[in-house]
Amino acid sequence: MPGNEQYPGAKRRPGSKKGPTKGSGGQRRKGLEGRGPTPRAENRVGHPKARAKARAEARAAKNWDLADAIRDQLKDLGLTIEDTAAGTRIKSL
Repeated sequence: MPGNEQYPGAKRRPGSKKGPTKGSGGQRRKGLEGRGPTPRAENRVGHPKARAKARAEARAAKNWDLADAIRDQLKDLGLTIEDTAAGTRIKSL
């Protein structure tokens, strides 16, 4: 806010031990090295989209018991599955 410079706590005094007021000094970037890009939701273990994909595969193989078990797991998470002509949709309860 404009005008806060008059208050003693608004600016960090030069020579204080806390370091710079802006930037991380590269510490955040170093923490991300070697981890690679985030995988798609369908490929993450336990993600609802991954479970919906597994359910679609079970339905294609006509493994109805597994498909129903996956649907019940999603229902316990507060999600419902709609099978439409365009594909499977996941909705919140």
